Amino acid sequence: MISAGDDASKWISHGERLVYDTDWVKLQLADVSPPSGDRHDHHIVTLKPAVLIILLDASRQRILMTRRHRFVHDTWSWEIPGGLIEPDEAAIDAAVRELREETGYRAGRVYPVLTYEPMVGSIRSAHHLFVAYDAEFAGQPTERDEGRFEWVSLAEAGAMVTAGDIFAVGTVAAVLYLLAFGRPDHAGPQAKADG
Repeated sequence: MISAGDDASKWISHGERLVYDTDWVKLQLADVSPPSGDRHDHHIVTLKPAVLIILLDASRQRILMTRRHRFVHDTWSWEIPGGLIEPDEAAIDAAVRELREETGYRAGRVYPVLTYEPMVGSIRSAHHLFVAYDAEFAGQPTERDEGRFEWVSLAEAGAMVTAGDIFAVGTVAAVLYLLAFGRPDHAGPQAKADG
């Protein structure tokens, strides 16, 4: 059985103070006492919540991906569509919107897969992963800086994770999820196809 936690190992927060705040990122310093008792400041970065969406083709053997340059790391990365959730927007609707804006595809069915925090020790930024089926091409993408999307076999994507050609945590999580658990197609919340 998995333990829920031990109060003796709990970190104590004595408060937080704001250092920097924009529409994209907020930086705070938290006054914390870890279990060792050595009280100190700890950085907390808060980013907007994000969505990622896996679009499977009709055969359910290929996913839609782009290879794009990431200037922060000055490297090329294979990624699935995704983006930030707008204020007052449901995560599932943001996923449908991002898919349409970045790829030109309108999904027929969309299901939630998982929610995770990509760097839980110091960053707050919930990432919501969805899977989409039965997509139709609805027109040219409105986002022009996302790279060129192409269909990649799931087997090839798995090999790309192993080779380090896919290193963005959301895409790694998506590919490994599909390889480990298959293609989810279950009842649950769905977004409208018209986004």
